[in-house]
Amino acid sequence: MREMEYPDDLDEEKVIKKWREAIRQAPSLISSIFEDGKIKAMTRKELLDKLKERGVSYDDTEDVINEAGREKVITINYGTWFTYLWIPPGRREMEKQRTRELEKLVEEVFMEKGVEELSEDELKEILTSKGLSAEEAERALLEAERDCILSSYPFTKRGWVYELIPPEDRARELECRRLGKLYTERRLYEKHMYGFKV
Repeated sequence: MREMEYPDDLDEEKVIKKWREAIRQAPSLISSIFEDGKIKAMTRKELLDKLKERGVSYDDTEDVINEAGREKVITINYGTWFTYLWIPPGRREMEKQRTRELEKLVEEVFMEKGVEELSEDELKEILTSKGLSAEEAERALLEAERDCILSSYPFTKRGWVYELIPPEDRARELECRRLGKLYTERRLYEKHMYGFKV
């Protein structure tokens, strides 16, 4: 049976190549959008619109924003969740260090408990019992998931559940997440074009 041919925007090799390039350019791209700090804050919608204007595909925008967050060019405003804030270059190393500390603490919680998964409420409760504020606990979970230390899924009775990703799987996790989006789009394309069951 002949392998299905997909359009360029669903071709795995092309999509991953474009995605890697978008990630590589993320810090400088986001810096230019924030005009190297002349713009101090931007709503999520504004940032998504500007990324689209610059040719970043919708499926890559989250990863571009996350990479800029990882490099501490910007951070999400935990008070509103809909605004990104510029981080001055002089504060970036300090912010990276704090992220490492928070992520280490998250990892230690799983090790101490000897479990592979915890509900969001359980995890936040443990983190606050270790001295984190509610906002820091929120940041710890967000950044640990962004940096492929945790993954999460909704669980009806327990709310969101977090799983610890083994260290050996973390390097490939980001690419796997992007491929997951691609495969979902491919299934929708197949259904639309050929009537395959999704």
